[in-house]
Amino acid sequence: MVEGAIRHGTTMKVEGNYVDSHGQSEIGFGITRLLNVDLLPRIKQINHVRLYQAEPGDAARYSRLAPALTRPVRWDVIAKNYDQVIKYATAIRTGTASTEAILSRFTRSASHPAYQGMLEIGRAQRTIFVARYLRDRSLQREIEEGLNVVEAWNGANAVICYGRGGEISTNRVITEREKTNSVAIASNESFSGWTKTFTEPRLCAAIVDRLTYGGNIIEIGTESYRLAQTRARAEAAARQTAAG
Repeated sequence: MVEGAIRHGTTMKVEGNYVDSHGQSEIGFGITRLLNVDLLPRIKQINHVRLYQAEPGDAARYSRLAPALTRPVRWDVIAKNYDQVIKYATAIRTGTASTEAILSRFTRSASHPAYQGMLEIGRAQRTIFVARYLRDRSLQREIEEGLNVVEAWNGANAVICYGRGGEISTNRVITEREKTNSVAIASNESFSGWTKTFTEPRLCAAIVDRLTYGGNIIEIGTESYRLAQTRARAEAAARQTAAG
């Protein structure tokens, strides 16, 4: 999740990252906040999410939220370990260390000071996000639409062989080699018209970009003979019906 947002191989600046419920971990919120990326999860069981108090006494000040509130954020832990937290966040951003390597190190020692600091940042950030998510219907719709694009993209990847992805549903050796070594796509529609089929513009642009990268585009400039034959058969059938 984090690596994809930071090192995505494009000139695009990623400001937000849509994830499903499994992506709403406290450490995930902490790291993405430090990297200035807005983590945008879809929260399915939001009634089970606990909110951290900004300071002691918030439960009394916000009595209606009291059942959902837990302990205050430990700002002193963040302040004490801030330098180390920034050091690890900078290592992730610059690529001198991967997120996986850093988290693996933290997993071996959950009491690591930088890890504890990131957790507290994540707890504060997740509380802020949940408050936004609850009151902002447009944010909920944005996340749902963003995840729909991702799911549609993953569905397209299942049938398009690219890299190590794609699906082979035959045991015929020749067909397997044809599919894995090359992909030939014929279309009677120009790329600008593909949005009629792929109605989500971002998904359509991503598919066209992926298909054309490193490929050859051949424009014949003539009408498809299959389409011509289909029309001829339809016209012949119509004449026969009219004559009968």
